[in-house]
Amino acid sequence: MTIEQLLVVAREHQQAGRVADAAEAFNQLGVALDGAGRIEDSRRAFAHAVALVPTTVTALTNLARANFLLGRLNEALPAAQAAVQHAPQSAMAWVALATILSRLNRPAEAADAYRSAIRLRPDNPDAHCNLGNALKDQGYIADAIAAYRAALAVDPDHRSAWSNLLLALHFDPTSTGESILAEHRAWAKVQADPFTHATVDFSNDRSPDRRLRIGYVSPDFRRHAVGAFMLPLLANHDRAAFEIFCYADVHQPDAMTNRLRVHADTWRFTATLTDEAVAEQIRADQIDILVDLALHSEGNRMLTFARKPAPVQASYLGYPSTTGLRAMDWRLTDRLLDDPARDGRFYSERAAYLETTYWCYSEPIASAMISNPPMLAHEHITFGCVNNFGKVSDAALAAWAEILTQLPDSRLILHVQPGPHRERAIKTCGDRVTFVERLPLAKYFAQYNAIDIALDPFPYCGATTTLDALWMGVPVVSLAGETAVQRAGLSILSRIGLADLVAGDIDNYIGRAVELAGQRERIAELRRTLRQRMRASPLMDAAAFARDVERLYRMMWSTWVQRTG
Repeated sequence: MTIEQLLVVAREHQQAGRVADAAEAFNQLGVALDGAGRIEDSRRAFAHAVALVPTTVTALTNLARANFLLGRLNEALPAAQAAVQHAPQSAMAWVALATILSRLNRPAEAADAYRSAIRLRPDNPDAHCNLGNALKDQGYIADAIAAYRAALAVDPDHRSAWSNLLLALHFDPTSTGESILAEHRAWAKVQADPFTHATVDFSNDRSPDRRLRIGYVSPDFRRHAVGAFMLPLLANHDRAAFEIFCYADVHQPDAMTNRLRVHADTWRFTATLTDEAVAEQIRADQIDILVDLALHSEGNRMLTFARKPAPVQASYLGYPSTTGLRAMDWRLTDRLLDDPARDGRFYSERAAYLETTYWCYSEPIASAMISNPPMLAHEHITFGCVNNFGKVSDAALAAWAEILTQLPDSRLILHVQPGPHRERAIKTCGDRVTFVERLPLAKYFAQYNAIDIALDPFPYCGATTTLDALWMGVPVVSLAGETAVQRAGLSILSRIGLADLVAGDIDNYIGRAVELAGQRERIAELRRTLRQRMRASPLMDAAAFARDVERLYRMMWSTWVQRTG
Protein backbone atom coordinates (compact mmCIF):
# COMPACT_ATOMS: atom_id res chain seq x y z
CA MET A 1 0.00 0.00 0.00
CA THR A 2 0.98 3.61 -0.51
CA ILE A 3 1.67 5.96 2.40
CA GLU A 4 -1.69 7.63 1.80
CA GLN A 5 -3.50 4.28 1.86
CA LEU A 6 -1.74 3.24 5.06
CA LEU A 7 -2.82 6.51 6.69
CA VAL A 8 -6.45 5.91 5.67
CA VAL A 9 -6.39 2.38 7.10
CA ALA A 10 -4.83 3.55 10.37
CA ARG A 11 -7.45 6.24 10.85
CA GLU A 12 -10.29 3.86 10.02
CA HIS A 13 -9.10 1.41 12.68
CA GLN A 14 -8.81 4.20 15.25
CA GLN A 15 -12.24 5.67 14.49
CA ALA A 16 -13.78 2.20 14.75
CA GLY A 17 -12.21 1.68 18.17
CA ARG A 18 -9.91 -1.09 17.02
CA VAL A 19 -7.03 0.26 19.10
CA ALA A 20 -4.60 -2.62 18.64
CA ASP A 21 -5.15 -2.68 14.88
CA ALA A 22 -4.78 1.09 14.73
CA ALA A 23 -1.49 0.96 16.63
CA GLU A 24 -0.12 -1.66 14.26
CA ALA A 25 -1.30 0.34 11.23
CA PHE A 26 0.35 3.54 12.49
CA ASN A 27 3.53 1.55 13.10
CA GLN A 28 3.44 0.28 9.50
CA LEU A 29 2.80 3.84 8.32
CA GLY A 30 5.90 4.95 10.24
CA VAL A 31 7.98 2.24 8.61
CA ALA A 32 6.83 3.39 5.16
CA LEU A 33 7.56 7.03 5.97
CA ASP A 34 11.00 6.06 7.26
CA GLY A 35 11.69 4.20 4.03
CA ALA A 36 10.73 7.34 2.12
CA GLY A 37 13.25 9.38 4.11
CA ARG A 38 10.54 11.27 6.01
CA ILE A 39 12.01 10.67 9.45
CA GLU A 40 10.10 13.39 11.32
CA ASP A 41 6.80 12.17 9.90
CA SER A 42 7.72 8.59 10.78
CA ARG A 43 8.48 9.68 14.34
CA ARG A 44 4.98 11.14 14.65
CA ALA A 45 3.44 7.93 13.33
CA PHE A 46 5.40 5.76 15.76
CA ALA A 47 4.56 8.12 18.63
CA HIS A 48 0.88 7.85 17.73
CA ALA A 49 1.10 4.05 17.75
CA VAL A 50 2.73 4.13 21.20
CA ALA A 51 0.10 6.56 22.48
CA LEU A 52 -2.60 4.11 21.42
CA VAL A 53 -0.90 1.01 22.89
CA PRO A 54 2.06 1.95 25.15
CA THR A 55 3.28 -1.66 25.29
CA THR A 56 3.71 -2.02 21.51
CA VAL A 57 7.36 -3.05 21.51
CA THR A 58 7.97 -2.74 17.77
CA ALA A 59 6.56 0.79 17.74
CA LEU A 60 8.57 1.72 20.85
CA THR A 61 11.76 0.45 19.22
CA ASN A 62 10.98 2.27 15.99
CA LEU A 63 10.17 5.45 17.91
CA ALA A 64 13.51 5.19 19.70
CA ARG A 65 15.29 4.78 16.38
CA ALA A 66 13.51 7.74 14.76
CA ASN A 67 14.34 10.01 17.69
CA PHE A 68 17.92 8.75 17.56
CA LEU A 69 18.21 9.63 13.86
CA LEU A 70 16.79 13.09 14.58
CA GLY A 71 19.32 13.66 17.37
CA ARG A 72 16.63 13.61 20.07
CA LEU A 73 18.54 11.30 22.36
CA ASN A 74 16.72 12.29 25.53
CA GLU A 75 13.44 11.24 23.87
CA ALA A 76 14.94 8.14 22.26
CA LEU A 77 16.21 6.75 25.57
CA PRO A 78 12.88 6.35 27.44
CA ALA A 79 11.29 4.75 24.37
CA ALA A 80 14.08 2.17 24.18
CA GLN A 81 13.98 1.60 27.95
CA ALA A 82 10.23 0.99 27.74
CA ALA A 83 10.76 -1.47 24.88
CA VAL A 84 13.16 -3.65 26.89
CA GLN A 85 10.95 -3.38 29.96
CA HIS A 86 7.95 -4.72 28.06
CA ALA A 87 9.93 -7.23 25.98
CA PRO A 88 13.13 -8.29 27.76
CA GLN A 89 13.43 -11.16 25.28
CA SER A 90 13.65 -8.81 22.28
CA ALA A 91 17.23 -8.62 21.01
CA MET A 92 16.19 -5.78 18.69
CA ALA A 93 15.01 -3.70 21.66
CA TRP A 94 18.26 -4.28 23.55
CA VAL A 95 20.31 -3.25 20.52
CA ALA A 96 18.26 -0.05 20.17
CA LEU A 97 18.85 0.77 23.83
CA ALA A 98 22.57 0.01 23.58
CA THR A 99 22.99 2.19 20.51
CA ILE A 100 21.41 5.17 22.25
CA LEU A 101 23.46 4.66 25.42
CA SER A 102 26.62 4.60 23.30
CA ARG A 103 25.74 7.90 21.67
CA LEU A 104 25.01 9.34 25.14
CA ASN A 105 28.60 8.44 26.14
CA ARG A 106 27.48 5.79 28.62
CA PRO A 107 29.69 2.93 27.38
CA ALA A 108 29.43 0.67 30.43
CA GLU A 109 25.62 0.61 30.26
CA ALA A 110 25.78 0.22 26.49
CA ALA A 111 28.06 -2.81 26.86
CA ASP A 112 25.61 -4.44 29.28
CA ALA A 113 22.75 -3.86 26.84
CA TYR A 114 24.74 -5.33 23.94
CA ARG A 115 25.53 -8.38 26.07
CA SER A 116 21.82 -8.83 26.71
CA ALA A 117 21.17 -8.69 22.96
CA ILE A 118 23.95 -11.22 22.30
CA ARG A 119 22.58 -13.65 24.88
CA LEU A 120 19.32 -13.61 22.95
CA ARG A 121 20.87 -13.54 19.48
CA PRO A 122 24.49 -14.75 19.54
CA ASP A 123 24.47 -14.79 15.72
CA ASN A 124 24.09 -10.98 15.48
CA PRO A 125 27.48 -9.69 14.24
CA ASP A 126 26.48 -6.04 14.67
CA ALA A 127 25.86 -6.55 18.37
CA HIS A 128 29.29 -8.18 18.83
CA CYS A 129 30.95 -5.39 16.85
CA ASN A 130 29.24 -2.61 18.76
CA LEU A 131 29.99 -4.33 22.06
CA GLY A 132 33.64 -4.10 21.00
CA ASN A 133 33.27 -0.35 20.50
CA ALA A 134 31.73 0.09 23.95
CA LEU A 135 34.51 -1.97 25.54
CA LYS A 136 37.21 -0.04 23.69
CA ASP A 137 35.79 3.24 24.97
CA GLN A 138 36.24 1.92 28.50
CA GLY A 139 39.84 0.89 27.87
CA TYR A 140 39.15 -2.87 27.81
CA ILE A 141 41.13 -3.40 24.63
CA ALA A 142 41.68 -7.16 24.86
CA ASP A 143 37.95 -7.68 25.43
CA ALA A 144 37.11 -5.31 22.57
CA ILE A 145 39.38 -7.23 20.20
CA ALA A 146 37.70 -10.48 21.29
CA ALA A 147 34.28 -8.97 20.53
CA TYR A 148 35.37 -7.88 17.05
CA ARG A 149 36.71 -11.37 16.38
CA ALA A 150 33.39 -12.82 17.59
CA ALA A 151 31.60 -10.63 15.04
CA LEU A 152 33.90 -11.92 12.31
CA ALA A 153 33.34 -15.51 13.42
CA VAL A 154 29.64 -14.94 12.68
CA ASP A 155 30.22 -12.91 9.51
CA PRO A 156 33.76 -13.06 8.04
CA ASP A 157 32.88 -10.22 5.65
CA HIS A 158 31.64 -7.81 8.33
CA ARG A 159 33.26 -4.58 7.20
CA SER A 160 32.95 -2.55 10.40
CA ALA A 161 34.22 -5.40 12.57
CA TRP A 162 37.31 -5.74 10.39
CA SER A 163 38.14 -2.04 10.45
CA ASN A 164 37.41 -1.72 14.17
CA LEU A 165 39.65 -4.71 14.86
CA LEU A 166 42.52 -3.30 12.80
CA LEU A 167 42.30 0.07 14.55
CA ALA A 168 41.98 -1.50 18.02
CA LEU A 169 45.15 -3.53 17.51
CA HIS A 170 47.10 -0.26 17.67
CA PHE A 171 45.82 0.23 21.24
CA ASP A 172 46.91 -3.24 22.31
CA PRO A 173 50.26 -3.34 24.17
CA THR A 174 50.80 -6.94 23.03
CA SER A 175 50.62 -6.03 19.33
CA THR A 176 53.80 -5.46 17.35
CA GLY A 177 54.32 -3.60 14.10
CA GLU A 178 54.78 -6.91 12.33
CA SER A 179 51.65 -8.51 13.81
CA ILE A 180 49.54 -5.45 12.97
CA LEU A 181 50.75 -5.51 9.37
CA ALA A 182 49.95 -9.23 9.14
CA GLU A 183 46.39 -8.59 10.34
CA HIS A 184 45.97 -5.81 7.76
CA ARG A 185 47.14 -8.12 5.00
CA ALA A 186 44.73 -10.80 6.21
CA TRP A 187 41.92 -8.25 5.98
CA ALA A 188 43.00 -7.17 2.50
CA LYS A 189 43.05 -10.75 1.27
CA VAL A 190 39.41 -11.21 2.30
CA GLN A 191 37.88 -7.80 1.64
CA ALA A 192 40.05 -5.65 -0.61
CA ASP A 193 42.17 -7.77 -2.95
CA PRO A 194 39.16 -9.11 -4.90
CA PHE A 195 38.57 -5.52 -6.11
CA THR A 196 42.21 -4.84 -7.01
CA HIS A 197 43.13 -5.74 -10.59
CA ALA A 198 46.68 -6.62 -11.55
CA THR A 199 46.79 -3.87 -14.16
CA VAL A 200 44.70 -0.73 -14.55
CA ASP A 201 44.91 1.58 -17.55
CA PHE A 202 44.76 5.32 -16.99
CA SER A 203 44.36 8.01 -19.62
CA ASN A 204 45.72 10.81 -17.43
CA ASP A 205 48.10 13.22 -19.16
CA ARG A 206 51.59 12.08 -18.11
CA SER A 207 53.22 15.52 -18.37
CA PRO A 208 55.39 15.77 -15.25
CA ASP A 209 54.99 19.50 -14.60
CA ARG A 210 51.36 20.16 -15.47
CA ARG A 211 48.64 21.17 -13.02
CA LEU A 212 47.76 18.03 -11.07
CA ARG A 213 44.35 16.99 -9.87
CA ILE A 214 44.46 16.04 -6.19
CA GLY A 215 41.50 14.23 -4.62
CA TYR A 216 40.94 14.04 -0.87
CA VAL A 217 38.51 11.43 0.50
CA SER A 218 37.20 11.71 4.06
CA PRO A 219 34.13 11.27 6.26
CA ASP A 220 35.58 13.93 8.55
CA PHE A 221 35.30 17.15 6.55
CA ARG A 222 33.41 18.54 9.53
CA ARG A 223 34.02 19.45 13.17
CA HIS A 224 36.64 16.77 13.69
CA ALA A 225 40.39 16.64 14.20
CA VAL A 226 40.91 15.65 10.55
CA GLY A 227 38.88 18.61 9.37
CA ALA A 228 40.87 20.96 11.59
CA PHE A 229 44.21 19.62 10.33
CA MET A 230 43.13 19.77 6.69
CA LEU A 231 42.03 23.40 6.88
CA PRO A 232 45.53 24.96 6.74
CA LEU A 233 46.57 22.62 3.92
CA LEU A 234 43.51 23.30 1.77
CA ALA A 235 43.74 27.03 2.44
CA ASN A 236 47.40 27.17 1.36
CA HIS A 237 47.48 24.88 -1.66
CA ASP A 238 49.01 26.41 -4.79
CA ARG A 239 45.84 26.42 -6.85
CA ALA A 240 47.76 27.33 -10.01
CA ALA A 241 49.73 24.08 -9.74
CA PHE A 242 47.10 21.84 -8.13
CA GLU A 243 43.38 21.47 -8.72
CA ILE A 244 41.70 20.30 -5.52
CA PHE A 245 38.79 17.87 -5.35
CA CYS A 246 37.18 16.86 -2.04
CA TYR A 247 34.99 13.76 -1.72
CA ALA A 248 33.09 14.33 1.52
CA ASP A 249 31.39 11.33 3.11
CA VAL A 250 29.69 13.74 5.48
CA HIS A 251 26.13 13.02 6.57
CA GLN A 252 25.63 16.23 8.55
CA PRO A 253 27.65 19.20 7.20
CA ASP A 254 28.51 21.87 9.74
CA ALA A 255 30.38 25.16 9.99
CA MET A 256 33.74 23.44 9.53
CA THR A 257 32.42 21.73 6.40
CA ASN A 258 31.63 25.16 4.99
CA ARG A 259 35.08 26.51 5.92
CA LEU A 260 36.78 23.62 4.16
CA ARG A 261 34.52 23.68 1.12
CA VAL A 262 35.52 27.18 0.00
CA HIS A 263 39.10 25.98 -0.50
CA ALA A 264 38.21 23.19 -2.96
CA ASP A 265 37.89 23.65 -6.71
CA THR A 266 35.34 20.82 -6.73
CA TRP A 267 33.41 19.54 -3.73
CA ARG A 268 31.34 16.37 -3.89
CA PHE A 269 29.14 14.97 -1.13
CA THR A 270 29.44 11.18 -1.41
CA ALA A 271 27.91 9.75 1.78
CA THR A 272 24.98 8.19 -0.07
CA LEU A 273 27.13 6.59 -2.80
CA THR A 274 28.48 3.04 -2.92
CA ASP A 275 32.22 2.40 -2.98
CA GLU A 276 32.02 1.61 -6.68
CA ALA A 277 30.02 4.77 -7.43
CA VAL A 278 32.62 6.90 -5.61
CA ALA A 279 35.37 5.16 -7.58
CA GLU A 280 33.53 5.84 -10.84
CA GLN A 281 33.19 9.52 -9.97
CA ILE A 282 36.90 9.74 -9.18
CA ARG A 283 37.75 8.11 -12.52
CA ALA A 284 35.41 10.51 -14.30
CA ASP A 285 37.11 13.44 -12.55
CA GLN A 286 40.49 12.20 -13.87
CA ILE A 287 42.13 12.49 -10.45
CA ASP A 288 45.90 12.12 -10.62
CA ILE A 289 46.67 11.62 -6.92
CA LEU A 290 43.97 10.34 -4.57
CA VAL A 291 44.55 10.82 -0.85
CA ASP A 292 42.80 8.80 1.85
CA LEU A 293 42.29 10.67 5.15
CA ALA A 294 40.63 7.91 7.19
CA LEU A 295 42.50 4.59 6.92
CA HIS A 296 40.42 2.12 8.97
CA SER A 297 38.63 4.69 11.13
CA GLU A 298 34.85 5.02 11.07
CA GLY A 299 33.30 5.78 7.70
CA ASN A 300 36.37 4.84 5.68
CA ARG A 301 36.40 4.16 1.93
CA MET A 302 39.07 1.48 1.85
CA LEU A 303 37.13 -0.49 -0.75
CA THR A 304 37.00 2.54 -3.03
CA PHE A 305 40.78 2.77 -2.86
CA ALA A 306 41.02 -1.00 -3.41
CA ARG A 307 39.46 -0.41 -6.84
CA LYS A 308 42.40 1.88 -7.74
CA PRO A 309 40.41 4.75 -9.31
CA ALA A 310 43.48 7.02 -9.58
CA PRO A 311 47.01 6.39 -10.88
CA VAL A 312 48.62 7.38 -7.59
CA GLN A 313 47.08 6.74 -4.16
CA ALA A 314 48.34 7.81 -0.75
CA SER A 315 47.15 7.74 2.86
CA TYR A 316 47.51 10.52 5.39
CA LEU A 317 46.23 11.91 8.65
CA GLY A 318 43.41 9.60 9.89
CA TYR A 319 46.12 7.99 12.01
CA PRO A 320 49.72 7.27 11.02
CA SER A 321 49.74 3.58 10.15
CA THR A 322 49.16 1.19 7.27
CA THR A 323 46.03 0.49 5.25
CA GLY A 324 47.13 -2.98 4.17
CA LEU A 325 46.00 -2.23 0.61
CA ARG A 326 48.02 -3.42 -2.37
CA ALA A 327 46.43 -0.52 -4.26
CA MET A 328 47.74 2.13 -1.85
CA ASP A 329 51.09 3.36 -3.15
CA TRP A 330 52.30 5.81 -0.52
CA ARG A 331 51.78 6.99 3.03
CA LEU A 332 52.78 10.42 4.22
CA THR A 333 54.98 10.39 7.31
CA ASP A 334 58.10 12.06 8.68
CA ARG A 335 61.50 10.86 9.85
CA LEU A 336 60.53 11.14 13.50
CA LEU A 337 57.24 9.28 13.20
CA ASP A 338 59.07 6.59 11.24
CA ASP A 339 62.74 5.78 11.37
CA PRO A 340 63.81 5.37 7.70
CA ALA A 341 65.99 2.46 8.80
CA ARG A 342 62.77 0.56 9.57
CA ASP A 343 60.99 1.60 6.36
CA GLY A 344 58.90 -1.21 4.99
CA ARG A 345 58.81 -3.36 8.11
CA PHE A 346 55.42 -2.25 9.40
CA TYR A 347 53.60 -0.89 6.36
CA SER A 348 52.32 -2.07 3.00
CA GLU A 349 52.87 1.39 1.44
CA ARG A 350 56.07 3.25 0.57
CA ALA A 351 57.03 6.13 2.86
CA ALA A 352 56.89 9.71 1.59
CA TYR A 353 58.76 11.79 4.16
CA LEU A 354 57.60 15.28 5.09
CA GLU A 355 60.43 17.60 6.10
CA THR A 356 58.40 20.17 8.04
CA THR A 357 55.82 18.40 10.18
CA TYR A 358 53.22 15.65 9.90
CA TRP A 359 50.51 17.68 11.63
CA CYS A 360 49.86 21.34 10.80
CA TYR A 361 47.98 22.95 13.66
CA SER A 362 45.68 25.92 13.24
CA GLU A 363 44.47 28.19 16.01
CA PRO A 364 41.32 26.65 17.50
CA ILE A 365 38.08 28.55 17.08
CA ALA A 366 36.88 27.82 20.62
CA SER A 367 40.05 28.17 22.65
CA ALA A 368 40.63 29.59 26.14
CA MET A 369 42.85 32.13 27.83
CA ILE A 370 45.91 30.66 29.52
CA SER A 371 46.02 30.96 33.31
CA ASN A 372 48.89 30.44 35.69
CA PRO A 373 49.91 26.82 36.30
CA PRO A 374 47.77 25.38 39.12
CA MET A 375 50.88 24.39 41.10
CA LEU A 376 51.23 28.05 42.11
CA ALA A 377 47.86 27.99 43.86
CA HIS A 378 47.80 24.44 45.18
CA GLU A 379 51.44 23.85 46.11
CA HIS A 380 51.37 20.49 44.35
CA ILE A 381 51.79 19.25 40.80
CA THR A 382 48.71 18.22 38.86
CA PHE A 383 49.23 15.76 36.03
CA GLY A 384 46.57 15.12 33.44
CA CYS A 385 45.58 13.03 30.45
CA VAL A 386 42.49 14.12 28.51
CA ASN A 387 42.87 11.53 25.76
CA ASN A 388 40.16 9.01 24.98
CA PHE A 389 40.31 6.49 27.83
CA GLY A 390 40.56 3.72 25.24
CA LYS A 391 44.18 4.80 24.76
CA VAL A 392 45.00 4.36 28.44
CA SER A 393 46.61 0.94 28.80
CA ASP A 394 47.19 -0.85 32.08
CA ALA A 395 50.92 -0.21 31.60
CA ALA A 396 50.26 3.53 31.30
CA LEU A 397 48.14 3.51 34.45
CA ALA A 398 50.87 1.63 36.28
CA ALA A 399 53.45 4.20 35.16
CA TRP A 400 51.23 7.05 36.32
CA ALA A 401 50.71 5.34 39.67
CA GLU A 402 54.49 5.18 40.12
CA ILE A 403 54.77 8.89 39.27
CA LEU A 404 52.16 9.68 41.95
CA THR A 405 54.02 7.44 44.42
CA GLN A 406 57.29 9.29 43.84
CA LEU A 407 55.47 12.64 44.20
CA PRO A 408 53.22 12.04 47.23
CA ASP A 409 51.39 15.38 47.00
CA SER A 410 50.68 15.20 43.26
CA ARG A 411 47.28 14.74 41.62
CA LEU A 412 46.04 13.23 38.34
CA ILE A 413 43.14 14.34 36.15
CA LEU A 414 41.74 11.81 33.66
CA HIS A 415 39.12 12.12 30.93
CA VAL A 416 36.82 9.18 31.64
CA GLN A 417 33.07 8.87 31.11
CA PRO A 418 31.06 7.73 34.18
CA GLY A 419 30.87 4.02 34.80
CA PRO A 420 32.53 1.16 36.64
CA HIS A 421 35.52 1.34 34.30
CA ARG A 422 36.69 4.31 36.37
CA GLU A 423 37.60 1.70 38.97
CA ARG A 424 40.48 0.69 36.66
CA ALA A 425 42.15 4.01 37.34
CA ILE A 426 41.26 4.17 41.03
CA LYS A 427 42.45 0.61 41.66
CA THR A 428 45.84 1.40 40.12
CA CYS A 429 46.37 5.08 40.95
CA GLY A 430 44.44 5.46 44.20
CA ASP A 431 42.20 8.27 45.38
CA ARG A 432 44.30 11.13 43.98
CA VAL A 433 42.56 10.79 40.61
CA THR A 434 39.93 13.30 39.48
CA PHE A 435 37.69 12.46 36.54
CA VAL A 436 36.29 14.81 33.92
CA GLU A 437 33.67 13.88 31.36
CA ARG A 438 33.49 14.87 27.70
CA LEU A 439 33.27 18.65 27.58
CA PRO A 440 32.18 21.30 25.07
CA LEU A 441 35.20 22.54 23.14
CA ALA A 442 35.75 25.79 25.06
CA LYS A 443 35.51 24.00 28.41
CA TYR A 444 37.79 21.27 27.10
CA PHE A 445 40.53 23.82 26.43
CA ALA A 446 39.90 25.53 29.77
CA GLN A 447 40.45 22.16 31.48
CA TYR A 448 44.13 22.40 30.58
CA ASN A 449 44.38 25.34 32.97
CA ALA A 450 43.90 22.81 35.79
CA ILE A 451 46.90 20.74 34.61
CA ASP A 452 50.62 21.44 35.14
CA ILE A 453 52.01 18.51 33.11
CA ALA A 454 50.21 16.36 30.55
CA LEU A 455 51.01 12.63 30.43
CA ASP A 456 50.84 11.04 27.00
CA PRO A 457 49.17 7.60 26.97
CA PHE A 458 50.85 4.59 25.41
CA PRO A 459 51.19 2.50 23.32
CA TYR A 460 48.88 4.71 21.22
CA CYS A 461 50.05 8.28 21.78
CA GLY A 462 47.94 11.39 21.57
CA ALA A 463 48.30 13.82 18.68
CA THR A 464 45.51 16.39 18.69
CA THR A 465 45.49 16.37 22.49
CA THR A 466 49.26 16.86 22.59
CA LEU A 467 49.01 19.88 20.31
CA ASP A 468 46.07 21.24 22.28
CA ALA A 469 48.01 20.89 25.53
CA LEU A 470 50.99 22.76 24.09
CA TRP A 471 48.66 25.46 22.76
CA MET A 472 47.42 25.90 26.34
CA GLY A 473 50.98 26.13 27.69
CA VAL A 474 51.05 22.62 29.17
CA PRO A 475 54.21 20.54 28.56
CA VAL A 476 53.69 16.89 27.62
CA VAL A 477 55.79 13.91 28.67
CA SER A 478 55.67 11.15 26.04
CA LEU A 479 56.95 7.62 25.43
CA ALA A 480 58.24 6.75 21.96
CA GLY A 481 57.88 3.21 20.61
CA GLU A 482 58.61 1.56 17.26
CA THR A 483 55.58 2.35 15.11
CA ALA A 484 54.25 5.73 14.01
CA VAL A 485 51.20 5.71 16.31
CA GLN A 486 53.66 5.28 19.19
CA ARG A 487 55.84 8.21 18.11
CA ALA A 488 53.44 11.12 17.65
CA GLY A 489 54.76 12.76 20.81
CA LEU A 490 58.32 12.50 19.55
CA SER A 491 57.39 14.10 16.24
CA ILE A 492 55.39 16.95 17.77
CA LEU A 493 57.60 17.76 20.75
CA SER A 494 60.75 17.73 18.64
CA ARG A 495 59.27 20.41 16.35
CA ILE A 496 58.95 22.75 19.30
CA GLY A 497 62.27 22.10 21.02
CA LEU A 498 60.97 19.76 23.73
CA ALA A 499 62.48 16.45 22.61
CA ASP A 500 63.94 16.05 26.10
CA LEU A 501 60.42 15.29 27.32
CA VAL A 502 60.28 12.13 25.18
CA ALA A 503 61.37 8.87 26.80
CA GLY A 504 62.55 5.63 25.23
CA ASP A 505 61.28 3.25 27.91
CA ILE A 506 58.77 3.27 30.77
CA ASP A 507 61.32 3.83 33.56
CA ASN A 508 62.70 6.81 31.68
CA TYR A 509 59.15 8.08 31.07
CA ILE A 510 58.48 8.01 34.81
CA GLY A 511 61.81 9.66 35.52
CA ARG A 512 61.24 12.50 33.05
CA ALA A 513 57.80 13.24 34.46
CA VAL A 514 59.14 13.32 38.02
CA GLU A 515 62.13 15.44 36.96
CA LEU A 516 59.95 17.97 35.14
CA ALA A 517 57.63 18.19 38.15
CA GLY A 518 60.60 19.44 40.13
CA GLN A 519 61.40 22.16 37.58
CA ARG A 520 58.74 24.63 38.63
CA GLU A 521 60.38 27.62 37.04
CA ARG A 522 60.53 25.78 33.72
CA ILE A 523 56.85 24.79 33.98
CA ALA A 524 55.91 28.42 34.61
CA GLU A 525 58.11 29.64 31.75
CA LEU A 526 56.58 27.11 29.36
CA ARG A 527 53.12 28.23 30.45
CA ARG A 528 53.98 31.77 29.39
CA THR A 529 55.79 30.97 26.14
CA LEU A 530 54.55 27.73 24.58
CA ARG A 531 51.72 29.29 22.59
CA GLN A 532 54.05 31.77 20.93
CA ARG A 533 56.65 29.06 20.40
CA MET A 534 54.00 27.02 18.60
CA ARG A 535 53.09 29.96 16.37
CA ALA A 536 56.75 30.38 15.44
CA SER A 537 57.36 26.65 14.86
CA PRO A 538 56.82 24.41 11.82
CA LEU A 539 53.70 23.11 13.60
CA MET A 540 51.80 26.26 12.57
CA ASP A 541 53.63 27.32 9.39
CA ALA A 542 50.80 26.42 7.04
CA ALA A 543 52.41 27.84 3.89
CA ALA A 544 55.65 25.87 4.37
CA PHE A 545 53.66 22.75 5.20
CA ALA A 546 51.59 23.03 2.03
CA ARG A 547 54.74 23.42 -0.09
CA ASP A 548 56.19 20.34 1.61
CA VAL A 549 53.10 18.26 0.86
CA GLU A 550 53.06 19.49 -2.73
CA ARG A 551 56.73 18.56 -3.10
CA LEU A 552 55.79 14.99 -2.21
CA TYR A 553 52.89 15.01 -4.64
CA ARG A 554 55.29 16.01 -7.43
CA MET A 555 57.65 13.23 -6.39
CA MET A 556 54.82 10.68 -6.40
CA TRP A 557 53.61 11.83 -9.80
CA SER A 558 57.09 11.80 -11.30
CA THR A 559 57.66 8.30 -9.94
CA TRP A 560 54.47 7.03 -11.55
CA VAL A 561 55.21 8.73 -14.89
CA GLN A 562 58.71 7.24 -15.00
CA ARG A 563 57.46 3.79 -14.01
CA THR A 564 54.66 3.68 -16.57
CA GLY A 565 56.70 5.25 -19.37
